[in-house]
Amino acid sequence: VRLGQVLAASAADDVAALRSGGLDAEVTAEGTTYSGGQRQRIALARALASGAPVLVLHDPTTAVDSVTEGRIASGIREVRDGLTTWLLTSSPALLEAADRVVVVREGRVVAEGTHHALMDDLAYQELVLR
Repeated sequence: VRLGQVLAASAADDVAALRSGGLDAEVTAEGTTYSGGQRQRIALARALASGAPVLVLHDPTTAVDSVTEGRIASGIREVRDGLTTWLLTSSPALLEAADRVVVVREGRVVAEGTHHALMDDLAYQELVLR
């Protein structure tokens, strides 16, 4: 995976563009000069750059706006094509990009399918659209 692809997929290219020095900008300890959303995008970029055959992401877009979230959902799908990615999320944008959605309640699988197909289920709608 190319760096440019990873930066675009995670929307971290925007973060780098805002810094004088871009990717060479100095980062303080704990990344305190970055917002929560910027730190989240940088962490996602690092995870995507790993090229791990199996990647587990837990709510990787909770600190970004909906437009950025949609961009990231498409980017993850593109960069991780052919690899296994588990997303633990209730984000409609991320669920829409998934090949398969598995709904778990109290440790049991209660529904499975695509986001689009599951949207016919009122209980699923409540989980995702609350």
